[in-house]
Amino acid sequence: MKGRWGGILLPCLALGMVLLFGLPAYGQSDAALVERGRYIVTALNGCGCHTQLDRQGRPIKEKFLAGAPEQPPRLGPPQNTGWAQPSGWRIFASNLTPDQETGLGKWTEQDFMRLMRSGVRPDGKRVDPFMAWPDYQGMTDADLKAIYAYLRTIAPIKNKAPASMRVKK
Repeated sequence: MKGRWGGILLPCLALGMVLLFGLPAYGQSDAALVERGRYIVTALNGCGCHTQLDRQGRPIKEKFLAGAPEQPPRLGPPQNTGWAQPSGWRIFASNLTPDQETGLGKWTEQDFMRLMRSGVRPDGKRVDPFMAWPDYQGMTDADLKAIYAYLRTIAPIKNKAPASMRVKK
């Protein structure tokens, strides 16, 4: 009898100890993933193209990663006015916040990974070549997932950034 219980109890006790002490808690794992994403986004200058600037050229905290203003001004930094391209197009940074209507709120992790790997949005459209998505192809899946996890934690901001437009000459 002692051998039978030892054969069952000992492995169960060992498994319990591994689960209890050997693996990080789910919440801790999520927190570490989000912190890694925050670190990467910060190292990338806070995805500076996607945050509007004030008149002194400082990021507007209340517009963090919300993209270009819905009604872009004619003058100012390109984060606000858009980037003029030699092709005659003006492109605007999109809203990266988790806002359900105007940001990435409805995007899945798979949608985000597809964009960062292939430059294709969930609606099947390609992003403008000015968006440096090829630069992110060298990142690991873990790093891209961390960025996605972090973007899900920032404040959602309702801001419909303008679509790219042809500039009249």
